[in-house]
Amino acid sequence: MSWNERWVRRTIVLTALIPIGMLACHHRHEELTESELREHAHDMAEFVLHRADATPEQEARIEQILDPLVPDLVALRPERQALAKELQAALSAEHVDPQRIEAIRQKGLSLVDRASTRAARALSDAAQVLDKDQRVKLVEDWQKHQS
Repeated sequence: MSWNERWVRRTIVLTALIPIGMLACHHRHEELTESELREHAHDMAEFVLHRADATPEQEARIEQILDPLVPDLVALRPERQALAKELQAALSAEHVDPQRIEAIRQKGLSLVDRASTRAARALSDAAQVLDKDQRVKLVEDWQKHQS
């Protein structure tokens, strides 16, 4: 992936701050400790907030929003891991049971719903820290770099 593609992807995702939820549950970040994940989230937020010309006070307030978000989402890791194992077992069985697959899917939807609800609350809180011009600037960057 080129630098430009990474930047575009990062801008889109970071503008919303929702990927923190995905990071907490995503396999690629499973090896990160909670403190490492918090640092990663702060680095991502710093990148986006720089684009919005956020003040140090705004940055500090958003860090206060991120700090409790990370452990809330990290707490969902064991459930995600258990669901992955359950799905692997279901797919490895002699006969695949569609009802079992559906039950696992429903559990997955519940997990994603809880994670995205928590992340959306943090997004809303963070958005209220920024003024309208800053939010518009981030949205314009996002729109400019959409595929």
